[in-house]
Amino acid sequence: MNGMVHIDSDTEMHTADRLAAPGPWSLAGGLRAQAGRPPRRTTCHPATVKASVKSFTNPPLPPLAQALHAWEAEGHPQPAARITWLLALRHYLDADPSLGRHPEHSKTRARLLAVAVACDDLPLVRHLGGICHTLGEASLAEELDLVIACWRSGELEPALDLSRRLLFTHPYEARCTALYAAILATLRQPWSFPMPGPAWGDASLCLVPLDHAHCDDFAWAYHDPEIAARCCLPRFADAAEWHAWVDDCRAFGDQMTFAVWHRDWGFVGSVSLVMAEDIGFFYYWIAADFQGLGLGPKAARLLFELAETHWGLRVCYAKCFADNHSSRKGLAKLGFEPLNIHVRTESGNELHFRRVSPGRVPTFDVPEELRFLFQRMASTSQVAEIITAKPREEISI
Repeated sequence: MNGMVHIDSDTEMHTADRLAAPGPWSLAGGLRAQAGRPPRRTTCHPATVKASVKSFTNPPLPPLAQALHAWEAEGHPQPAARITWLLALRHYLDADPSLGRHPEHSKTRARLLAVAVACDDLPLVRHLGGICHTLGEASLAEELDLVIACWRSGELEPALDLSRRLLFTHPYEARCTALYAAILATLRQPWSFPMPGPAWGDASLCLVPLDHAHCDDFAWAYHDPEIAARCCLPRFADAAEWHAWVDDCRAFGDQMTFAVWHRDWGFVGSVSLVMAEDIGFFYYWIAADFQGLGLGPKAARLLFELAETHWGLRVCYAKCFADNHSSRKGLAKLGFEPLNIHVRTESGNELHFRRVSPGRVPTFDVPEELRFLFQRMASTSQVAEIITAKPREEISI
């Protein structure tokens, strides 16, 4: 798929955009660095970015009342500053646990919830909104925010149950009707491959099929241009372009792209798998603020577990730029081995790797397997020759 994608100015807004507050697409002024969109899935690589929340050091924080006034005056954080809001919110709640449970703090709790909504801190919206709901102090807007947080987090059954209750109590409220319909549409969404449930993972990290509802979550995490550059993924000028890209990915019919969802931090990245029969091609990226925590490899292992258990994945391929040593190390830890095969690509600086699923017999005609995969993916990459010399320099683990 080459060339520009034309999006009419009167394109209908998705439900998630109508229900949500202004998000990071407008705050970032658009995230596109080049015109057009790249060929279909030809140069997707695992991405690594240096900074991590693990090494982040909070500056001295002002009193909570002062911080709330500053946040409310600013409205929304800039994407690069969002992590400071998330960390500060947790600091204040940890410092005074009564803020999260005592009825006398209802006004402060409502202000904290509004700040969490403003920066799409969905785990905290889920936490504070749940408390407000339980104590009976939540407004309709706060109830809707709680439902949206559950929906986007992949907790579809609780989201559906809460939205159904809102319909009973507010039968003529258009927002309740639209949200209930959107959640039902997600539940009924026919994915490219069968999902055993709304998400796949464990208590700390799970994979949620990427949906239109994740528009702002994706944008917050994707704001660092290094991700698109390392992965050779599209840059998006606005939400409409992102929605069109999601529709394109679904239309291929052979690809599953997931939001990587962390229990405490929400959307931290994405992982994707294309399958041609029992052959896969995968890539992932993790947001800059959450690199170095092992989330990318864990998300990849969850993906392989899902694909091997339910989709019959036998062998998986990946690629990265030759100078991306972090990704090469990561692929090695996941069981990928470098291929002694030269593949002609547009960049000319890519290395290819293969991982055979446990207990499966590897195919020895790797060039033919790759040609079949590239053909099914409509990739411009071509297997040029088999290299019989010593493989390119190994990376120590």
